[in-house]
Amino acid sequence: MSRPIGIYEKATPKQLTWVERLKFAKDLGFDFVEMSIDETDERLARLNWSTEERLSIVKVVFETGVRIPTICFSGHRRYPLGSNDPDLEKQSLILMKKCLKLAQDLGVRTIQLAGYDVYYEEKSVETRQRFLKNLRKACDWAEEAQVILAIEIMDDPFINSIEKYLAIEKEINSPYLFVYPVTETSKGQFRDVAFGEGCVDWEEMFSVIKNTGYNGPFLIEMWSENCKTIDETQKAIQEAQNFLYPIMTKVGVI
Repeated sequence: MSRPIGIYEKATPKQLTWVERLKFAKDLGFDFVEMSIDETDERLARLNWSTEERLSIVKVVFETGVRIPTICFSGHRRYPLGSNDPDLEKQSLILMKKCLKLAQDLGVRTIQLAGYDVYYEEKSVETRQRFLKNLRKACDWAEEAQVILAIEIMDDPFINSIEKYLAIEKEINSPYLFVYPVTETSKGQFRDVAFGEGCVDWEEMFSVIKNTGYNGPFLIEMWSENCKTIDETQKAIQEAQNFLYPIMTKVGVI
């Protein structure tokens, strides 16, 4: 089996249906798509999909051969696990349960969580402790669902490094909690940096990955869903592929 390479949903045209999106990804040679469930009402509504809607997604996966193995769940930005507002805190846990159920139904194996206790509120010792308390609950539910939770390193002082994640991991101590490392960085800008224009030494990075013996998938995370045309979106993705694939081939990770 060759190394699976996927694309983030927000790199694909926003207006596409899931049938069209998975076919779009397949035409570009991708093996999977990472679904986004962000803080918008439109994407949060996916957590309330009916059985028929969930089955339609599973059917499309089988028809196209393009999987949806991961969910980027950033709905906690709006409803944070560490919120000072009891109603928001309660909703954060409801959404977490719903996301785990959706993951089970779609065959998703990993849910990516954003690395912050609160986003729009003031941070404190209390928001950290509340986050830890609720993350422990989430990990227990994830274990029951057999779905991995992976915390993404964010542009936020709460968890903006692997070291800070490891401190959280030590306190939670769950076999269903991992880190979802972000390696695309640029001084003063955390995202939306064109591949090759930031400060990442890509060849060195892929060499380190190869030396660890990693045999898992790679995901190209980029934000091009709001390009003016589908052709423009496709071109942006192909430019990323044309930059990354030769380096990955040279190093031997694909």
